[in-house]
Amino acid sequence: MYTCAEEQVGLATTAIEKWREKGPYESTTEWQQRTSSLNTDIRYRQLINELSKNLLAETELTIDYNADTEVFTFHASCFADFQLKVPRSEASCFEQNFRKENIQSLVFGYQTDTRNIVVDSIIVGNPCNQQAYKFPPPADSNRAVADIAAGDSTAFQSREINIVNQLEVRSKTIEVRFFDNGSVDGDIISIYFNGRLLQQRQTLSSSPIRFTLQLKENEENIIAMFAENLGSIPPNTALMVVDDGGSIVRIPLESNMQQSGAIKITVANSN
Repeated sequence: MYTCAEEQVGLATTAIEKWREKGPYESTTEWQQRTSSLNTDIRYRQLINELSKNLLAETELTIDYNADTEVFTFHASCFADFQLKVPRSEASCFEQNFRKENIQSLVFGYQTDTRNIVVDSIIVGNPCNQQAYKFPPPADSNRAVADIAAGDSTAFQSREINIVNQLEVRSKTIEVRFFDNGSVDGDIISIYFNGRLLQQRQTLSSSPIRFTLQLKENEENIIAMFAENLGSIPPNTALMVVDDGGSIVRIPLESNMQQSGAIKITVANSN
C-alpha cells in the first residue's frame, strides 16, 4: 500500500522516465541538452507541483509548539514536516483555532537526495487576527544568535574554515547548488568563494540557491558556507551539489557561529 506522498513521487518518477526518452527525430546533442541534470531537476519540480495540487486536501495535519524557540512544527501525513515561527503571545489561540483552510498559499518542492516531497514555501493566516506567517521567513526576522552582516569580511575571517571535502573537477566552469539538508527550518547562509562574498543572506529550502563559478586552474578554490543564523534546529546544515557537466557530487555541509563548513576544488590537468 503506497502512501499519498509515495504515490505522487512514483507518478513523477514515471513521468520523468518517459520525458527523458529520446525522441525519434531528436539528435543526440539535443537530447543531452534537454535532459541535462539541471533541466531534469526543473522538470521534476514542475511535475511534483502539478501532481500535488490536491495533496493538502488528502493529508492530515497535526501541530505542536516549542515555547523556547517559538516555533510550531506541522506534522503532515502526505509530505515532510515544516516549521513556522509564531510568537508565544499568539501561539495558544493559533493552535486552538487552526484549520487547513487557514493556509493561504502552498508550493511544494522535493529533496534531490531523497526525492521526498517538502514544503517549498507557505503562507498561513492566523485565525485569531489578520497576521500571516510565512515560510521561509524574511531574512531580517530570523536572527538566531547574533546580527552579523554578511558583507563584513571581518566576521567571515573571524571564524575557522573547516574543509570537509576536496574535489577534482574536469571543467573550469561548474554549477553549484545549495539546498537545506534535512528538515527545512529557516537556515540562512552567505556563500564565500576564495574569501569573496558571492551570495548574501540566502534562506535554505528545497529550492536550490544556484550559481555558476569560473574556477582558477593550478590553484585551490574554496567555497565556504557562512552561517547567518542556526535556524530552529541547530546547527546550520546544507546539501551542496557540484556539477561540472560530466558528473554530479553531493556534499553535506555544516556551519555554526564558530566555523564555516567549506570544500576545496581543483581543476584536473587536461594533459
